[in-house]
Amino acid sequence: YPQEPAGVSICTTVARRSPSVSFAPMSLAQLRDGAPDASTKRSYVREMFTAIAPRYDLLNRVLSLNIDRIWRRRAAAHESLEEHFETLDDNDAPSIIVDPPDGIVPVQPWAEAQRRYNRPAYVHHNAICRLDGVPLTMYMTGTLQFMQNADHFLVQGEEAHAFRVIPLDGRPHIGDDVQLWNGDSVGHWEGNTLVIDTANQNARAWLDQRGRFFTDEAHVVERFTLIDADTIHYQATLDDPNVYTQPFTIAIAYRRSTVQNYELLEEACYENNELARQMFINVGYEIYPGITGDEARRLKAAWELEEAERK
Repeated sequence: YPQEPAGVSICTTVARRSPSVSFAPMSLAQLRDGAPDASTKRSYVREMFTAIAPRYDLLNRVLSLNIDRIWRRRAAAHESLEEHFETLDDNDAPSIIVDPPDGIVPVQPWAEAQRRYNRPAYVHHNAICRLDGVPLTMYMTGTLQFMQNADHFLVQGEEAHAFRVIPLDGRPHIGDDVQLWNGDSVGHWEGNTLVIDTANQNARAWLDQRGRFFTDEAHVVERFTLIDADTIHYQATLDDPNVYTQPFTIAIAYRRSTVQNYELLEEACYENNELARQMFINVGYEIYPGITGDEARRLKAAWELEEAERK
């Protein structure tokens, strides 16, 4: 079972750099006065995670028998698809975008403005135990296990019960009116490359922690190629003309585990975790509602009209 390129969660990242400190929760009076401003929100969230992160990380290591340390990865694409540098909340990592060759997401101007709004306004879906969608499921933190028979390809992951059962029997996609967190995936073989076609996502997940998004009309094609006994080359091309100026492709490598009898450990996390959800709402975040193709086209038209009026 090849290993997914490893990364760290927001909590474990902070734990490596900040000592445990106490913090004062916001009072009910403060909450009644309305949502805090952006500066107050950032300060409060940072203090909160700084305080709880060391204990959270210790608990992870105890429950996982320290396997979590073995399976860290250098890539951190879930933080940003593009190149980004080490901060309190991020690792230092290169872009995983291979097309366009400049490594930059080819986003439309209106969508870049929306992305900049998304990041401070909405809580990341993973923080409240929602599924990651495709392709983020394949480069989120944790490890993956791949299994297959003649008719199906199975992806099992530690992160938030994220498993995918992908038929290989030539069936078509389900109807357009059915939308799922991880979409509807169907696969076929092209030589020694497994090609997986995904549509029908509900578009309520992001591509990374920078707020990059897609609509329910997005189309994703993944390609798994075994290039030696212990390495799989993975690439995914996302096409969503509502948001991006062209299709773009990401690529990463999976390395096979060398630990004997290694088993995936479930990160127990239930969908729409009420405690985590309320915690983020209390400090001013909202739950990302997703976006349809129709909504994207209307937002684009409104943005372009406003931009034209400014000139």
